[in-house]
Amino acid sequence: MISIFIPTYNGEKYLVKTLESLITQTYKGFEVICVDDESTDRTFEILKSYAKNDTRIQVFQKQHEGDVPHSWNYAIPYFKGEYVLYMSQDDLLAPDALEKMVARQKETDADAVLPIVVYYEEDKSIDEVQCYKGVKGDLMRILIGNEAFKLMLDYEISGFGLWKTEIIKHIGMRIEAYNSDELAQREWAANCQRVAFSNAIFYYRRDNPQAITRTFATRDLFCSITDARLLELAIQNQLDEDVIQTHRNEYYKSLWWNVMYSMSHQKDIAKNEMIQLKSAFSKAYQILHQGVTLPKWYYRLSALGEPLFWMTIYLKLFIAKVRNV
Repeated sequence: MISIFIPTYNGEKYLVKTLESLITQTYKGFEVICVDDESTDRTFEILKSYAKNDTRIQVFQKQHEGDVPHSWNYAIPYFKGEYVLYMSQDDLLAPDALEKMVARQKETDADAVLPIVVYYEEDKSIDEVQCYKGVKGDLMRILIGNEAFKLMLDYEISGFGLWKTEIIKHIGMRIEAYNSDELAQREWAANCQRVAFSNAIFYYRRDNPQAITRTFATRDLFCSITDARLLELAIQNQLDEDVIQTHRNEYYKSLWWNVMYSMSHQKDIAKNEMIQLKSAFSKAYQILHQGVTLPKWYYRLSALGEPLFWMTIYLKLFIAKVRNV
C-alpha cells in the first residue's frame, strides 16, 4: 500500500482537482493522509466531505504552525503504506501515475521511484513548461544513494516520488526552517540503495500565486540553516571537493544577504522572530564560513570569525546608509 501525504492550508481553490486526481487513479491500493494547518477558508470542510465518501482518505487538523515540516512530523506516525508520496494541495497526478510508479518499484526493487515531474500551468502545454525526466531524459538509469543525492542537491532530478516509509521514519524531519523538507528529501536520497525513474507523470502546479514557494515572508530567511545542513550532508557523503566548495560559496553568499536583509528590515520583523533568525544565522555561519573563497572583501573578512561577520554586516549597512543620504 502507498501512503499519500497532503498538507493543506487555505487551498480550497485547487484542492478538489487534486483529490479527484487521486480517487480516479487506476491503482487503488493507497491511503491519503491530509493534515490541515487550521485553514480559514473551506479547505477543511472539503477534506471532510471527501473523507466521508472515501474511507481511504483520513483527515486531521492541527494547530497552525505555518509550514510543511511540522505537518510532516504530525503525519508520519499515521503512515501505514510501505511507500510514501508527498503532494501539495494543488498538485495533480496523471490517472495511471501510481500504477506506473508501483510497477517500476517492483521491477527495480528501488527504495525511491521518481516520476516525470511537469511544472504545470493550466494555460500552457507540456512543451512550454519545465520537466524533470529521469537523468537528462534517461528514465532507465538506476542510481545509488550518493549519486541521487548529488543530482538532487544540484536540482538535476526532482524530489517528488515514492519514498520508502522505513527511510522516512528513520531519518525524520527537521523543523528548523520552512523548507527543511527539501533537506529531508536529499537525506532520504542519500540513504537509498537504489533510486529508479518512471514514466508516470506528476503535475507540480506553478500557477498558484498563493503557493508558499511563490510568496516571500520572514520564513524564507531561515533557508540559510537548511543550506548549511545541506553542506554538512555533502561533506558526509564525500562529494567532490570542487562541488562542496561551489555550494559553500553559494550558501555563504545567500547567508550574507539574508542577514543583510534581516538587519535592514528589523522594524518589520517581530522581536521573537528576530531572535530566532539570529540564532539560525549563527548556526549556519558556524557550518558555512570555513574555507569560503568568494572574492569580495566583505565575504573574505567576515568569514574569519563570527564577531567579524557581524561587524562587517553593520559596516556594510552603515556604508549603504551614508551613500543614500
